[in-house]
Amino acid sequence: MLIYPKRGSFLHADLQAMEEELLKTMKLLEQEAEKTEAKQEQSPTLTALDAARRPKIKTACETCPNSMWFSSPQEVKCYCRVMHLISWSAKESNLITMCDGKLID
Repeated sequence: MLIYPKRGSFLHADLQAMEEELLKTMKLLEQEAEKTEAKQEQSPTLTALDAARRPKIKTACETCPNSMWFSSPQEVKCYCRVMHLISWSAKESNLITMCDGKLID
């Protein structure tokens, strides 16, 4: 059974102040996350391609600094420098939507 402090008590005021501070902190963290997402740039190779040749579903590799996108007239591929494999290919569907490779320098 939970017992809440009475309205107007010092404890109630302290809890209310802590909750307001927590909300402010959460808002700041959300703003930082939005800034970080905005800073993530898409690969120049992908940007230069026609939309029809890019991945239809967003992949983790599109903004990963460890991915290397390349294209030929016939195909588009992405090579992962962390996992040492072709992480995306227009001909072979291997959709990576989340990956920790972005955190590795």
